[in-house]
Amino acid sequence: MKMHSYKQSRLSNFKRFDDVADQSLLQRIASLSRTGVGQSVLGSVLLCLSSLIKVPLQPVPMTLQSLAVFYLALILSPLNAVRAVLLYIAWGVAGLPVLARGGGLQAVLYPGGGFILGLVGAAGVISTLMSWQSRAGWTKRFVFVILGQVCLYTLGVLVLCRTICWKDALRAGVLPFLSTIPIKAALAVALSQCSPSLRTLR
Repeated sequence: MKMHSYKQSRLSNFKRFDDVADQSLLQRIASLSRTGVGQSVLGSVLLCLSSLIKVPLQPVPMTLQSLAVFYLALILSPLNAVRAVLLYIAWGVAGLPVLARGGGLQAVLYPGGGFILGLVGAAGVISTLMSWQSRAGWTKRFVFVILGQVCLYTLGVLVLCRTICWKDALRAGVLPFLSTIPIKAALAVALSQCSPSLRTLR
């Protein structure tokens, strides 16, 4: 009987310790999200997680990175949004396999690497437009994301044109993704409207 009570007490203590640990982790994340740098770090983590889902197309793989970038750009300040994308790219260049082509400098310096740089441009365009129109509704946000994607694909195709002709660059770098452009824009807007705006933090 005493042994049974002792085991129950031990299990209860372990459960209480796990609950405290979970609460501590959540509190730290919440505290981190209240600072601009913290938002950029958490945003880069979201981008890393989104890169795990990919369709290995050539020469430009399809991932959920762009959707995550659009979402972050809609809710973060321009500085924090761009910083999150730059930090994500830095982690990839440092060797973490979080970019579309894995990790390392070669994952950026390949013909489709312009689309990675285009993510920075898209984040800057969308977040800047949102800072000018802080009360933008669904339609304006949708247009902002479309403009961000125009920036993304323009930079990507320009870099791709250094190795192939512009027609092939459009065929390989834009046409396979045309159907996803409005879908990603709509999803990013819907997600942003379910999230608190964090654009006031620097």
